[in-house]
Amino acid sequence: MVFNVIPVRETSGFGNRLSVYWYGRSISFWEQKGFEMPQQMRDNWIGSYQTTFLPYLPMRTLYTSNWNNSTDENLSDSATLLFKEKLKKLGVSFELIYEMRYPHSSAFLLTFYNRYFLPILRQDTRKAIAEYFQSKNNSDVKTIHNESLSSKNSIIAIHFRCGDILFGHELYHFMTLNYYLHIFDQILAEMNSNSTTELNIYIISQLSTNGVHRHSDQVNLPSCRRLVSAFRDKLHEHYANHHVNLTFQLINNNIVSDFNLMMHVPYLICGTSTFCLHAAIAGNNLRSFLPDIGPWSFLSQHVNETIQSEILPPTHSIINVSLNKWFLESTLVFKKKWHKSNKFSNLIDYILSH
Repeated sequence: MVFNVIPVRETSGFGNRLSVYWYGRSISFWEQKGFEMPQQMRDNWIGSYQTTFLPYLPMRTLYTSNWNNSTDENLSDSATLLFKEKLKKLGVSFELIYEMRYPHSSAFLLTFYNRYFLPILRQDTRKAIAEYFQSKNNSDVKTIHNESLSSKNSIIAIHFRCGDILFGHELYHFMTLNYYLHIFDQILAEMNSNSTTELNIYIISQLSTNGVHRHSDQVNLPSCRRLVSAFRDKLHEHYANHHVNLTFQLINNNIVSDFNLMMHVPYLICGTSTFCLHAAIAGNNLRSFLPDIGPWSFLSQHVNETIQSEILPPTHSIINVSLNKWFLESTLVFKKKWHKSNKFSNLIDYILSH
C-alpha cells in the first residue's frame, strides 16, 4: 500500500508528524498490506526534523499474516480480528483517508494506540532512536541520559507544555499545579511499600535553543524559563518536609534526547502534548498519565468505552482534569494578555494556585 496523504503543514509539530506516520503504518497492518512512503511525501513529512530520528523510521515494510503464528493466544488471528471489530464499533475506518492531517484527534488514534499494534510501534521507534544515536560522533550526545536512566533512584518525568500555547490554542492548554500534585501523591503512595528514600523528577519543557521544536519558539524561551522555574520551586516547597527526598531538575536537551528520556522513565506525566503522548505510547513506563483534555479529543470523549474495550494499555491512566478544573485554557491566557511580560505574573499565579 502506497501511503500518500495530504501534505503535512510546515508548522506541524513533531508529535503530529508521528501521528500521521503511525496512522499509515497501522492501516497497512490492519489490512495486512505492505507499507511504502513515496520519496516526495517522505521529504514533506520529515520537513525540518531531518536531524531527529524520523529519517530512521522504516519507509517500506511488509506485513505477512503473522497473527496465526503468534505464540500469544491474545494476539492470535481470531483475537486480532475480534479486536478490529471493537475498533469499528468505535467508528474506526480502515480505509486510507487522503485528507488525514491529525489522526490523534479522531478515532484513528486507536488504529495505532492499542495493544495489538504497539509491539510494532515500540520496536521500530526504539530501533530508529538507536540508529540515530549510533550515527552521532559526539559521545556526550549518545550517553546524555545513561547516568540518570541507570540510577537506582526512582524517576519521574514531567512534560510541561509551554512555548507556542502562550498565544492560545483551542486544544492545547496549561495544566495547573493540582493536576501534578494529584499524580505525585498517587505515585508516592505506591512507593511507600517499596521504602523509597529518594526520587528524581525531571521537568521537560522548551527551555533551551537546542530543545525548541520550531525556530519560532525561541522568542518564548525567557517566558517559559520563568514559568517552569516558578513551577519547580513551588513543587520543591510543597514537598520540602516529605519523608522521601524529592529532587526537581529542569531539563531540555534536544528533541530525541528528551523523547528518549520520557520513553524510559518509570513514571511519565504528560500535559496536552502529542510529543509526550507518543513518548508514552512508545515507552515502557511503569505508569503514564494523560489529561482527559487535549488534542486527543476523541479519546477524551469516549474514554470509558475505550477502557472497557481494553484498548488502552493497562499502564496508562487518564486523569479527569476537566471535572476538577485542573487546567487553564491557553486561549484565555492570550485573551487576557497574560503572555505579555507586564502581565506574566498573573499566569504564574493562576497555575500555581489551582
